[in-house]
Amino acid sequence: MIDVYNFKSHKKFKRELLKLINNIPKTKLNTNKIESLNHTDWYLPPETSRAYWSLFKDLLKDWKTHMCFKTHSKRCLIHNYWFQQYLKNDHHNWHNHSACQFSSVYYLELSNSKMATEFFEGSKINVKEGDIITFPSYLYHRSPVNKINKRKTVIVFNSSFEQLDLEY
Repeated sequence: MIDVYNFKSHKKFKRELLKLINNIPKTKLNTNKIESLNHTDWYLPPETSRAYWSLFKDLLKDWKTHMCFKTHSKRCLIHNYWFQQYLKNDHHNWHNHSACQFSSVYYLELSNSKMATEFFEGSKINVKEGDIITFPSYLYHRSPVNKINKRKTVIVFNSSFEQLDLEY
C-alpha cells in the first residue's frame, strides 16, 4: 500500500514551515554515493530545537485519522522526523527505514513531479507539492538526482499503527 494524501493546509503553512526550517543550523553533507543534501536536521543532536515540527505535528490530525481508517487502527505513533532540502545534483540513494511500520514524505517544495520519491520495486506514484505519501517502511526508495535548478524540500516521518479498530 502506497497512500497519497493531499495535505489541505499546505498553502496556508508552506511559507511558515520553510521559514522555521531555514532557522535550523545549516548541515550540508558532502556528495557521496549514498546521499548529497543541501540542508537537513537528521545529523543534529536530538536536543536541537525543531520549531517546524512543533507546528507541523499539530497539523497532522487529519492525516492520522485518514491513516488510522486505512490501516483499521485506533492509534498512530510517530517515531521520528526530519527534513531534507535538495538543490541541483543532490540526491539520496536507495534505502529503507527500520523499526517502524510506515514512512511518510511530505512534499513541502516540489516543482517537478519527476523529483518525487522513486521505489525500487517499480511502483509509480503521482504526487504534487502539498501531498504526503505513506508507504511500508521496508520498501526501498530513493530521492533521484535533482537535475533542475529548483530546491526540493521534504519533511519525513516514520510511524506505526496499533489497536485494531474492528469489532467481531
